[in-house]
Amino acid sequence: MIKKGVKMFTEENAKKKWCPMVSNSNQYPFHETTDYDLTYHTKCITSDCMMWIVPDCEANKDFLGYCGLTK
Repeated sequence: MIKKGVKMFTEENAKKKWCPMVSNSNQYPFHETTDYDLTYHTKCITSDCMMWIVPDCEANKDFLGYCGLTK
């Protein structure tokens, strides 16, 4: 069943979105200059995440998914 009111994405598109579960405050402070790529490491990891949901139904032929944190 596809949840109503939830914007669903392909994995490719979701990987361009920021993940609210990422925390860099202790390990990689934003005020320091490092070689660590914060842009890459703060993005959604889609199906590698335990919260990524892909509704299993006939209406979802494109295998669209969404973050489990979505209300």
